[in-house]
Parts: sequence; C-alpha cells; structure tokens
Amino acid sequence: MKKTAYLWLVLLSFAVIACGGAKSKLVGMWTVESVSGKKPSTEMTLEFKKDGTFAQSKKRKNANSSETRTGKWDLSKDGKTLELIPDGEKVENSEILKLDAKEFEFKDERNTFKLKKK
Repeated sequence: MKKTAYLWLVLLSFAVIACGGAKSKLVGMWTVESVSGKKPSTEMTLEFKKDGTFAQSKKRKNANSSETRTGKWDLSKDGKTLELIPDGEKVENSEILKLDAKEFEFKDERNTFKLKKK
C-alpha cells in the first residue's frame, strides 16, 4: 500500500513539473516567423509574462503604425492548449503543436503560427 501511494506521489510530481515546465518555456518574447506557411506582412511579436499576462504587437512593414493588444494567458493542465483572454474580447483557445526553448508553434481556428524566441 505504501509503495502504491509513493508511486502516485511521484507520478503526480512529474505531472506538476511537466505543466510548470511548459509554462516556463512559454514565458518570454516571441517573434512570428510564419502564418500558415507564409511570411507575415506585418512584424508580429508575442510576449508572455510570468504573471500570466501577455502583450501582442503588430507593426506594418514600411509603415509607422502599430497595434498592441494585451490580456491574460494560461495553459491547459496537459500543456496542449493555450488560452488567450484579450482585454475586452472573447477567449481564444489554440492547440499547441510544438513548444521548446526556442520554437513555438500553435494552431487557432484559421491559421498555424510558427514563432521563434527572441
């Protein structure tokens, strides 16, 4: 009985560490490299902060205008879904296809995004 309880404790610890690991990999500044396989027409960055907030910036190439939106973010417990909650907008859920220390790829309802860490 003690061995079974110990085994469950170890497995639960690994699950908690794995989830925390995905969040820590996501924290930082990311640059969008492609949208559905094409180079974007705007310079786009996403910054995920440790406090669970994000800032997304879009700047048109060869223009002085830019857009920024902010909000909150979270990952599902299994680390496979990114939830963005932009200020004043509806919740956006995206499937995480790849996430490591340097590359991040996710898919929303319309597009697949590939990003590199700055």
